[in-house]
Amino acid sequence: MAEDQRNFRSYYYSKVGFPSVPEKKSLEILFKDNEIDELKLAQFCARFPLPAVHRMETWKILLKVLPRFQSNRDFVWNVRRDMFFQAQEAILIMNLATEQTPSPTRFLKCYLFAEQTLLFNHEKQETESNSQHFLAFATIFSQLCETEEEAYWLSRNMFNMVKRKYDQTPTLVEKVKSTLIKEDPELSEYLTRKNLNLPFTQWFCRCFAGVLPISSLIRIWDRVIGGAIMFLPYVAVALLIGLRRQIMAAENLDQVLSAIINTSQETAEVIVNMSMDVSQKYNVQIGSGVNEVARNRSDY
Repeated sequence: MAEDQRNFRSYYYSKVGFPSVPEKKSLEILFKDNEIDELKLAQFCARFPLPAVHRMETWKILLKVLPRFQSNRDFVWNVRRDMFFQAQEAILIMNLATEQTPSPTRFLKCYLFAEQTLLFNHEKQETESNSQHFLAFATIFSQLCETEEEAYWLSRNMFNMVKRKYDQTPTLVEKVKSTLIKEDPELSEYLTRKNLNLPFTQWFCRCFAGVLPISSLIRIWDRVIGGAIMFLPYVAVALLIGLRRQIMAAENLDQVLSAIINTSQETAEVIVNMSMDVSQKYNVQIGSGVNEVARNRSDY
């Protein structure tokens, strides 16, 4: 009976976005070692909600912003910080931005400058899809991080991580369609009949940044950063089912998208919980993504 009660509590806390006590302790144990096990950290992220106190540190490690060896952390971060300030100084000197330019836009210019991909017509470059994807991440991290240098590096590395998975996007889109047919055939048929071509590719390339409220979005990002990219289609399915009434009452795509981006915090939480249920139902395999984290393990 006691074991059943513990299992129920663990399931309940996970559903509402809080790790259970044993899970939280296992994460704290990982952070006690000088060499943090990135594979175990990724496995935790892909399976359990991260406690807020460890979220940023976990993201920084898995996104290679900080090294897995804690003894090297100060040195590496000082180098990263200097690189950001040098790039920012360069774009200011070249009049590509000013100190009043919104931080996400400055981060984009810094990124393009550092990658040596900044075009002469940089204003037009801002409107390109990749730039818009980067800006979506930068907008969220600007609100989550305490400093600009943290927001820049997390935006940069999150964007690069997702960019490396662009070739999986068609598979993710097909997974949405096939799953929705099974979960809600009437809604699937309605979307097809009305020719409502939802921007699934954009949602996946931005990991739903700008679509769902931040407090719900970070729970999705926990899993994606942990390597569970295949979790994203189930978020899309849950989003559509969760807003079924509004979608079927809409007269056109613009009205559907308006209903989606105006999702309330309460509804967003229900959608995230539903996405976890649906992904478990279809036994989502997260191993390949987590193993990629292990293969790309940093050397410092």
